[in-house]
Amino acid sequence: MVGKNVFFEYVKLVLMSIGLLTFCSCKAPLKNRSEVFSYIDEERNGLVKSNQSNGIDCKVNFLPWQLQASNKSQSEIAINEKTKNTFKSQYYFLISFSKDKKELLRQLSANEYSEMVQTLAFRMTDYIKIRLADGKVIKPLSCLFQQTYGLSNANQLLVIFNQADFKTEETFTILINEFGFRTGNLSFSFELNQQQKLQELLPS
Repeated sequence: MVGKNVFFEYVKLVLMSIGLLTFCSCKAPLKNRSEVFSYIDEERNGLVKSNQSNGIDCKVNFLPWQLQASNKSQSEIAINEKTKNTFKSQYYFLISFSKDKKELLRQLSANEYSEMVQTLAFRMTDYIKIRLADGKVIKPLSCLFQQTYGLSNANQLLVIFNQADFKTEETFTILINEFGFRTGNLSFSFELNQQQKLQELLPS
């Protein structure tokens, strides 16, 4: 009987050790930009949300500030210490629009193309906002659109919010009102604790 109890205790110890190793492996630090984007694009990590409307795919990625503070021409994440505090005080979201895995703008008529470029470049702060769990609405600090001239598989918009407007571990919803792509109003829900889990894997 004693031998059997010892055996079961040994098995339990082995299983706990395997579980601990598995947990630790999931917490391995992310060393370069490619690893960070791979982590973000895993839906189970809660940092990417997508929606399709009228044949148009819209995706929203919650980006860590480290990607903005590091040199984008380098694969390794090296923080720019001079501007670190500015980047840390903001939340970043990358919004992508595509159709058939191609840039949406390049599939519009000439007149629509010109109008939508103007909207994406200068007017998007009027169409995007965040609603917190308590109903409070937050407007973005800025929306940055970069023309890629058909060289990407989606048109992208970087949207920046003030981190101080959020509460710790809060659920919130990004709202994108109809602005010309005929998708109707779109909404994407996120949880801040998913962003905080990512921060544990990145240099601070």
